[in-house]
Amino acid sequence: MVDESVTWPTMAEHCKPSGLSHEVGEGQLFFSVTDRRGIITAANSVFVDLARLRRDQLMGSPHSIIRHPDMPAGVFKLMWDEIAADRPFCCYIDNLAADGSSYTVFATITPFPDGYLSVRVRPLRRDLLDFARGLYKATRPVELAAQTHGINRRGAAALGYDKFTELLAEAGYESYAEFQWRALVAEADARSAVSVGLQARPQATGPLAAMLIRCQALSAELGRWSGHQVAIQHMATSLSEAIPHLLHAAKTATATAAAIDEETLAGDGRTGVTPFLTSRLTQLSSIIRDLVRQLVEFRRTCFDTRSQVALAQLHTDALCQFVVEIIDDGLAAYDQDAIRQVCQALDLDFAIVGELTERTASYAATTVHELNRAHGLIADHRSVVRQATAGAVRAAPAIAQQLAGVEDALALIEHLGREAESITTPQDTRLAETQVAGLLALMDTLSD
Repeated sequence: MVDESVTWPTMAEHCKPSGLSHEVGEGQLFFSVTDRRGIITAANSVFVDLARLRRDQLMGSPHSIIRHPDMPAGVFKLMWDEIAADRPFCCYIDNLAADGSSYTVFATITPFPDGYLSVRVRPLRRDLLDFARGLYKATRPVELAAQTHGINRRGAAALGYDKFTELLAEAGYESYAEFQWRALVAEADARSAVSVGLQARPQATGPLAAMLIRCQALSAELGRWSGHQVAIQHMATSLSEAIPHLLHAAKTATATAAAIDEETLAGDGRTGVTPFLTSRLTQLSSIIRDLVRQLVEFRRTCFDTRSQVALAQLHTDALCQFVVEIIDDGLAAYDQDAIRQVCQALDLDFAIVGELTERTASYAATTVHELNRAHGLIADHRSVVRQATAGAVRAAPAIAQQLAGVEDALALIEHLGREAESITTPQDTRLAETQVAGLLALMDTLSD
């Protein structure tokens, strides 16, 4: 594969940024399709307008033609690493139009067998956009400095990648994936809040009219999933917040065991109960750490499920808007292939969604069992520890204060158990899959 982040020419090599900008409309949604080298093979009219290029100028050009010089090459290296491994990628991007003006998008790139589908929308979460831009602003100078010292573009991109991921870690993100899925769901929710609904063309007839009806039905079905998806999102958020507290409780249990040993040795000598007490505290720590390992995997599955549904909604809206454009402007020679590729992306979306919702429900059921088990074990250990602490250690008040964090873990575990119970039934995706199958069948009739 040709890595467009370091090989292809960009718009900035043909025109300079003017400092002017134009915005993507709040309801606008645009897409392009590229082959596996990043060469544009299809684009809708919104993309053509925003890029300030004719459609024939875009077709056959590398997607990097719209690259803004302020965007770090390291971000595009990250993108290519992900999509080359057949994983979707999302990011905030500043693009450069042919007239030198810039426009900002939240972009998603989804791999499919013959290439990549990129769907872009106007960023609505200013806080996340500003955070991303802050990382870009700190990363790009590292790349430019490297190039002034004779490092080639590929090497500079690698340095930018290292700097970018380092900054993400400093900001508290375990990986870029954690940030991108948070941004995708946040942007999807923000877009839903301001949406006026999908466009309709009641005068349309034939396969395109039928496709539009199916797109609307698919979008409505996704809307009916909202309650279940909100529960999954809450679960993921609760786990993200709970895991550090549980780990702290485990550390507290270990530290308290050491403190009890220290206080006992400083007193009248080791009592017979102290080894038993410290053993119980060590077991407490072990129980909580084992639980956290399971919760980490459960959190990842919740995030994956919610983000994949958000991506499916975005692809559904993109197909709907594209079908409306074709109804209004007529079917061009390359449009059928573009529709096929968007439909293929949707087909893949729902295959993944179906698998993920079943996995999430299974994890939820297992997690409920494990949370209940851990709750019982910790409650039992806590009761014994509190009694033994009061009788065995002279500094019991200080030790009891340290144990408060361990006791708080019980309430937290009980809360997580209640939340997990709400998603132990998998999302029924059959109706959505039927609509996608219908879209694929209709797509084959467009040229009839």
